[in-house]
Amino acid sequence: MKRAYNFNAGPSAMPLEVLQEAQAEFLNYADTGMSIIEMSHRSADYAAMHAETKALLRELMEIPEDYEILFIQGGGSTQFLMTAANFHTKKYAAYVNTGVWAKKAMAEAKFYGEAYEAASSADKNHSYIPTEFTFKPDTSYVHITANNTIYGTEYKTFPKFEVPVICDMSSDILSRKVNVADFDLIYAGAQKNLGPAGVVIVIVKKSFLATARQELPTMLKYSTFADNDSLYNTPPVFAIYMVNKTLHWIKKQGGVEAIVKNNEAKAKVIYDVIDNSDGFYRGHAEKGSRSLMNITFNLATPEMEKDFVAKGKAAGFVGIGAYIAFYIIQEHGLPFGIAFIVTVVLSLVIGILVGFISLRIEGIYLAILTLGLSEILRNTFISLKSSIKLDVSKVRLFGAKAGEDEVYFLILVLFVLLLWITSNLIRSPIGRALLSIKNSTSAAQAMGINLMKYRVLAFVISTVYAALAGLMYMMLLRNMTTSTSTLLSMATSLNILGAVVIGGAKSLWGTTFGVFIIYGLQSTLLSKIPFFVENPAFITMITGLLIILIVMFFPGGIAQMVGNLVHKRKSNRFAAQVQRRMERYEEK
Repeated sequence: MKRAYNFNAGPSAMPLEVLQEAQAEFLNYADTGMSIIEMSHRSADYAAMHAETKALLRELMEIPEDYEILFIQGGGSTQFLMTAANFHTKKYAAYVNTGVWAKKAMAEAKFYGEAYEAASSADKNHSYIPTEFTFKPDTSYVHITANNTIYGTEYKTFPKFEVPVICDMSSDILSRKVNVADFDLIYAGAQKNLGPAGVVIVIVKKSFLATARQELPTMLKYSTFADNDSLYNTPPVFAIYMVNKTLHWIKKQGGVEAIVKNNEAKAKVIYDVIDNSDGFYRGHAEKGSRSLMNITFNLATPEMEKDFVAKGKAAGFVGIGAYIAFYIIQEHGLPFGIAFIVTVVLSLVIGILVGFISLRIEGIYLAILTLGLSEILRNTFISLKSSIKLDVSKVRLFGAKAGEDEVYFLILVLFVLLLWITSNLIRSPIGRALLSIKNSTSAAQAMGINLMKYRVLAFVISTVYAALAGLMYMMLLRNMTTSTSTLLSMATSLNILGAVVIGGAKSLWGTTFGVFIIYGLQSTLLSKIPFFVENPAFITMITGLLIILIVMFFPGGIAQMVGNLVHKRKSNRFAAQVQRRMERYEEK
């Protein structure tokens, strides 16, 4: 079975080891002959697990002894209500508005009194964590949200307040060290970091708990859970059990210290891609407020994001062919023919490997993977030798000197050959299968088409084509070095992506025309104008604007626009013919 890469904020991915342990003992927990979900919550075996879970949580978070640990049902949304019901005992309750969840919590507080914003980041679409706060006299508490899944912001350090502090840590609990003593109450839904949905962990200071309102329904009072060890009614047994397993796993990894290092390393990989994309990826959160849990970013328009997902998967592989051949020819002195064959074979292998990975990654993360791989390849070749210089004029093409005319002729021949192969491939059984998958995966499966096989095949084909394109581009450049070449740079990959977006991915001639627009516009028109020569950044802006306009008004590219015009003309012609025939019929 293939495990998916799950990037959902929650319910989110759990450690495979935890799931396997739960699977192994699901039918027979602790040699009791029963599943944990069949067991009485009053039994000794459950009581031991319950107590151990609290002890592990206290150990890993270094929770002081004057704090209660509670397990409550109802999710984080119920905590929005319970915190206010229990502790909004004065005239006001303060909330720091950092996004959707903070606003929902504040809305619940208004059932029990006045609630106001002590600070807000709404002025910049919640892209930062506020640092200045204003409090009114007679405020019961301040409520903050540690991490904001939708906007990708997170408190790096927690501010100190003169009023009690309630903190929603649902999406970052145990992802880093926090000083529990700085908070009067912490709550966290387990499904984002610690286990499945069904249980909320509440950590509350005993002295703060003593101030809670008592004239409430039994199940809305925190004291009900504190006085009965969270066993007043049947607790969410399985959810608590899975939290127990996850806490054991965290301890085995080295505790919170090891977890935070791993989180920082993972987040850095994606943030580096965003920061080095020259604005193509637009991170939402300001750098000082970036979350380690949820990385949010956008492209210029929602249409571009959808289009990029569909068309960006192989953009990062263009440099493979160039650098493989580059290294073989220059460093090992092998002839071009052998370099050509090795390039095709190695790109096939890389395409297969990444193709299988692509089956497990959805959406824009796959596009980032391929572009990130291109950066890895570029740095790998640079590290092999800081500056390998290739002079194409010294390369022999099947015995002949590789002059400019010979290189152009080779590119033309290869282009026509690949065009012919692609045209025939589309009409073949393979092409028909790929078209079926594109139109409807459900229908394709019903027809007996192996989705995995054909998706990997499509990825392999695109990788080989991209590698050959990179090889030809290398030949066209004539002279280049690994330390200065932009062939594998992000800008080149994005130019190629732009050519596909503008031309139209569903049309061979459209994609070809897109290449002429992107590179022709830059080299034959804009580069001749003095203003753009002095300000080359504006060339990228013009290209980007063109991509945005095409995606906004013609998502299928120029090919779709031309196709619509041709279809409209044919329809008008047909309508005119019908009209003439009707007139003749009436005359008779």
